[in-house]
Amino acid sequence: MKLFVFYPDTYIRRCGDTVLLIGLHNGEYLLEKESAVAVGEDSPWFEITKDCMANVDMYVYKGFGYMLDCDIVPFIPQKRLHVISSIHRTSELMKFNEGYYVKDLLREVRILTHNTTYQAPSNVVYAQMEYPNWGDTTDLPIRFLTGLANNPIQSVVISGDVDNYMSSCLEPFVLNGKLITIRTYGTYLNIDRAMALLFEFPCIRLEILVDSTAVLTYVEKKSMEGVLDRITMVFLIEEKDEIDTFSHCFYKSKTFIPILYDTSSQQSMVEEMLLDMNDIVKSSKTIMEVYKKQLFHPQNYGSLLIDSNGDVFDSLLCIGNIYKTDIYELLNECLHASNCSWYMTRRKWTSCNNCVFVDVCPALSIYEMQGIIPRACNKLNC
Repeated sequence: MKLFVFYPDTYIRRCGDTVLLIGLHNGEYLLEKESAVAVGEDSPWFEITKDCMANVDMYVYKGFGYMLDCDIVPFIPQKRLHVISSIHRTSELMKFNEGYYVKDLLREVRILTHNTTYQAPSNVVYAQMEYPNWGDTTDLPIRFLTGLANNPIQSVVISGDVDNYMSSCLEPFVLNGKLITIRTYGTYLNIDRAMALLFEFPCIRLEILVDSTAVLTYVEKKSMEGVLDRITMVFLIEEKDEIDTFSHCFYKSKTFIPILYDTSSQQSMVEEMLLDMNDIVKSSKTIMEVYKKQLFHPQNYGSLLIDSNGDVFDSLLCIGNIYKTDIYELLNECLHASNCSWYMTRRKWTSCNNCVFVDVCPALSIYEMQGIIPRACNKLNC
């Protein structure tokens, strides 16, 4: 009897007659639209017959597995990843806690403060940036922030104008040794004040939201040795042409946020953002990455956002207000909700749940959750 056995890090997903195979160890992939081979997520091997020799040759060529001669069917475990360990070791391996203690689950808090400097072309943009709404000058009482700082969160991101209120928000987190990031729109005044805080507090990192190259030279001029490596440029992209302009800047640490609010007038941006097969396949390189995407949303998991009115958000969903209910009680209730964004995987997403790419595609984007684009790809195989 001859068997073909898949390597443990060969990803297999079947939807109807369509099968996707990816060798996560070598980056090779194969999409079979009408596969006659009985393979699937739970089938790590199959018996080789004359009818499937062409498939076998291709699988060997792609490096998905190996042929095995045997008299009886050997024990080959199902292709599932199981983690059995202590709570500490599981958390260390997976980089997240699985639900033993609610306070340990909340790893990061994002706090929105004031915004008198950046006016977005549409209200949906502020959520894409995780930035306060235009004209928001309400103060969240510091006692709530002090309570958060005393709890076991790991990091905090404070977004908005760099003013006296933001400085007072930073203090309790600095005193408790948290990782702190300031996210601010790149005006000269915000940059000047943020630089002063960087010099004063080595634990603070800075993200500058930039929509013009004019700010870049000013930041370089104001920066000193030991500070630039704590600054990330976050480029706000409204048009496709801006990508080339910003991507050639000299900053090593840079990210891009597409500002998407009108799919008809920004069609070139939408087309640029949609993924093709190569983009999707390259977004997962290990079995662990795939396993995590089956369980939770890698970007949303462990993070809550609080606005200046005290409203608490699980991504886009308001789960309550900290003036009325303790944040951990809100989180505990949220975790039991079917629409909790922490566990909103593509397997639960209507547009994606019957797709062979569901576990290897990047996590759901804010643009999909807002309903601006229906899915991250061009519906490659469904």
